[in-house]
Amino acid sequence: ESLKSLPTGVEVEIYSDSLYVVKTMKNDWRRMTNLHLWKQVDEAAKGKSITWNWIKGHNGHPEQERADKLAKKAMRQKG
Repeated sequence: ESLKSLPTGVEVEIYSDSLYVVKTMKNDWRRMTNLHLWKQVDEAAKGKSITWNWIKGHNGHPEQERADKLAKKAMRQKG
C-alpha cells in the first residue's frame, strides 16, 4: 500500500527481511505462486525506480525491529 501511494518517477529504496520478496523483485527467482499478489506489487512499482535490499530479520537492525513491531500491532488490531 505504501508503494502505491508514492508518485510516479520517484527513487526509493525498499528494505525487506524477506529474501523471497527481494530476490523475486530483482528477477533472481521465478514467481510460482500468489501471482495475483505479484501483479499488484508490479502495478504499484510501475514508473518508480526501486532498489530492493535484503536485511536479516530479528538481527537488531533498529528500523527492521520497529517495522516488525508495527506489523504485529496492526495484525492484533485487525483481529
